[in-house]
Amino acid sequence: MRRVLGILPVAVLAVLGCDSGPATYPVSGSVSWNGNPIETGYIAFVAEDGQTSPATSKIVNGRYETRSTPGWKKVEIYADQDMGYSEAMHQNIRAPLVTADYNAQSKRRFEVKPEDNTHDLNLPIK
Repeated sequence: MRRVLGILPVAVLAVLGCDSGPATYPVSGSVSWNGNPIETGYIAFVAEDGQTSPATSKIVNGRYETRSTPGWKKVEIYADQDMGYSEAMHQNIRAPLVTADYNAQSKRRFEVKPEDNTHDLNLPIK
């Protein structure tokens, strides 16, 4: 009994001292390239002010789900494709599917709001 009473104040202080961090909201959607769902890749929602960590998610069968802090985000998409087996390298070669216009050099923006957010991307955008 004495042992339980000794642990109780520590547990209460631990709970009170925890910071759950900034509020986040669900963001989900689909991603396609030339009309076809991206089979596998990654999507990132990067805060324009740099104050919070990027929200990232794996793209699986053209779909993604993540949680992000609210505000305007730069949207980056990364995916590659199998180019076939290389005898010289003894392995399959992979090459970017999505161009830099949609990842490192992306101009795509999306505002995450305090609600469920759906953001579908049909790339490339003309």
